[in-house]
Amino acid sequence: MNNTDQTPRAQSKSDFAAVVACSMALLLAMGVALYLRATAHTANAERDLTAIKAEEEKQATANAALLAEKQHLEAMLGKPPCEIKELLGSGADKTPPAPVPATTPATNTDVPPTSQAPTPQAAETRPVVDIVEDATVFILAFDQAGNIVTGSGFFFAPNLVLTNKHVAQNHEAGLFIINKKLNAPVQAKMVAMSISPTRDYAVLQVSAPATASIAPLKFATTVRRAEKIGAWGYPHAVSKNDPKYRALMTGQAITAPELSYSDGSVSAIHESDPPRIVHTAPLSPGNSGGPLTNNNGNVLGINTLISLDNESYRQTSFALSSSDILKFLSEHGITATQAQ
Repeated sequence: MNNTDQTPRAQSKSDFAAVVACSMALLLAMGVALYLRATAHTANAERDLTAIKAEEEKQATANAALLAEKQHLEAMLGKPPCEIKELLGSGADKTPPAPVPATTPATNTDVPPTSQAPTPQAAETRPVVDIVEDATVFILAFDQAGNIVTGSGFFFAPNLVLTNKHVAQNHEAGLFIINKKLNAPVQAKMVAMSISPTRDYAVLQVSAPATASIAPLKFATTVRRAEKIGAWGYPHAVSKNDPKYRALMTGQAITAPELSYSDGSVSAIHESDPPRIVHTAPLSPGNSGGPLTNNNGNVLGINTLISLDNESYRQTSFALSSSDILKFLSEHGITATQAQ
């Protein structure tokens, strides 16, 4: 009996040890599983945080790009409507917006854009009418007898105006220029004049206000038959109906008259000395000394003569060519800018 009783007791201890061992193994396995699960959860959380940070960086980059474009568009609002239209049509003088990154992995290396102020417009990018109007002037020459001779001229260099000699030569009592940019008459002094009877040039020196910021006109080096041209100036036939012109001439107000424009084309180029450009733009007294320009606003010549044919009732307009003007200026040590 004792042996029998002992045998079962010995077996119970063995079973208990086995149960304990199994329980320990199970607990260890469960601990390992929980550890691995916690580790995996932590890794996933870290990956999620990295992805969130990457997305936030991409969104910040996109916002910066949109802000730069907004600032550029706001800067354009200060420009005249014609300039805005040209800028939107041609893309000139526009800082391109920084690229907005697409959705990419967290390894994306796009650099946030740098906000830049738009580049100021150069004079040459303005409408031709503004360029020529700023530089073309109305000339008043007073002689000792009290007579007034009027004509046109244009800035070709800082503080230097070109006109015809027959406009400015009789100015013993005073010589003045005015336009909208100057806003008031400015006294002029003749510093060079042609002597040849076939030439008709005079260079006037003025002290224009610094605030005027007048961009001188450039000389074209070539001219072609059938080329489209424009004649600019203050012809009496047009200006006599301008209230500002009448007010200025009668002393009622100091104001610049309206600049007049007429267009046409080059009919012929006479190889005389100096060369003459024959064109179809209508001229009248008062146009003398004004610029004849191409479509880019560059000076082809100086309007000087008209010829009337009584039989055909046809008017022919003449301008002295820029090629001879440049030669005349060079002979007097005066520098002028040529168009590229």
